[in-house]
Amino acid sequence: IEAQGVPATAITVKPNFLMPDPGYSTERPPSAPFVFVGRATPEKGLTWLLTAYAAYRAKCEEVLEVRKLLIVGSDNSDTAGTNIPEGVEFIGHQPATNVIEILKNAVCALVPSLWEEPFGRVVVESYSVGTPVIVSRIGGLPELVHEGFTGFIVDPGDTKSLALSMERIAHKESWLPMSKAARNIYTNQYS
Repeated sequence: IEAQGVPATAITVKPNFLMPDPGYSTERPPSAPFVFVGRATPEKGLTWLLTAYAAYRAKCEEVLEVRKLLIVGSDNSDTAGTNIPEGVEFIGHQPATNVIEILKNAVCALVPSLWEEPFGRVVVESYSVGTPVIVSRIGGLPELVHEGFTGFIVDPGDTKSLALSMERIAHKESWLPMSKAARNIYTNQYS
């Protein structure tokens, strides 16, 4: 725009936003699940997520209450022939209002994309209800997450790092400050 002669002082960038405000609560059920929202296609990283979830379960089931993983989306083409770990529930396509309610009751939203995701709307939806996120370090996703503050960023395909991040975010001591920070980012930048 500046190259076309518009002065920089006359330019304002307004990021994507979410309306209406869905509200915020720090209350979550003790067994609040992890949530993946999106198409279950190869570029969205669901096969990698299922592998990481199995690693998380194997490490945590003797020590912690293991959380379920809800898969919200309409296409499951990426899971054909994949061993689905115990604790994974596919709930299919949901209307936007249901997705917000699902995120409102989640411990964390998982965005394991393997492609150059330009903008992760599910990150903003999660922040709107105070749900921290774990995203891939690819495309525009890392720009949305404040590492260790509103969630975690992992290298695409790094199963160990994704499983460890899931374990870390599942603890109330980690989760509560991240939840508050996520909500704060939403109210200051995306509402």
